[in-house]
Amino acid sequence: YVLPDVAYTPVALLPGALPCVVGAPSATAEVMMHVGPGAQRGAFGNMLTNLIYTVTGWGTDPEGVPWWQIDLGTDQGWVPEASVLMLGACDAVAEAETPPLTFAPPEPPAEGDSASDEADTGEPDMSPTANSVWQMYPGTDNMTGNCTGAPPINFCDHLAAIQPATGGIMWKGMEASPYYLERIQPNVYAYSGPNILGTGTINMTLTFTTDNTLKMTQGLTLASEPSCQHVYYYTGTRNW
Repeated sequence: YVLPDVAYTPVALLPGALPCVVGAPSATAEVMMHVGPGAQRGAFGNMLTNLIYTVTGWGTDPEGVPWWQIDLGTDQGWVPEASVLMLGACDAVAEAETPPLTFAPPEPPAEGDSASDEADTGEPDMSPTANSVWQMYPGTDNMTGNCTGAPPINFCDHLAAIQPATGGIMWKGMEASPYYLERIQPNVYAYSGPNILGTGTINMTLTFTTDNTLKMTQGLTLASEPSCQHVYYYTGTRNW
């Protein structure tokens, strides 16, 4: 059966509890499955509308929105609770450990210049074409993983310099040297690798949202705390 046909069955009247399952709300629904709770996570693809998925846990995204962890066979996927239909003893599902926030390695930029990219995607290129300085607001440290005893690392608001570069941008924040962020799609740039200080690894995905605003998700994992990740959701405004 498909879940939309039976989602409102009064299963509470049955003598035993049914395991919690979820499914797409209709045959045409597109519900993306992610590797963790949050749309900023990597994606597996859309749920199959003719399948029912067993729930293995729950968690919340950085905004506190509830997500279900579902069994995909060889992996565990995550879907927003509000986007699916549920059936069974979902109130009894235990909270799952949220996986660390990870970023896919940057893909090579598509062939063609920014003008052709804009024509292909319909999205205007809002990346700066000259050196610019931005006021950055990192927010607070969102710690994920096994962080028992690890203190939060909170950064102050600070300026960052952005310089256009071949195939990407140079980004210089509080550290002594800049990072090269590769362009992975119009207005989106990414870096994943060692941090400048040599104390661990850092992942950055930066998106220009308008000509004068940007957002960036940054994950920092220290070599001294490899099971704990410090995640920051930056916003920024252009000074000049």
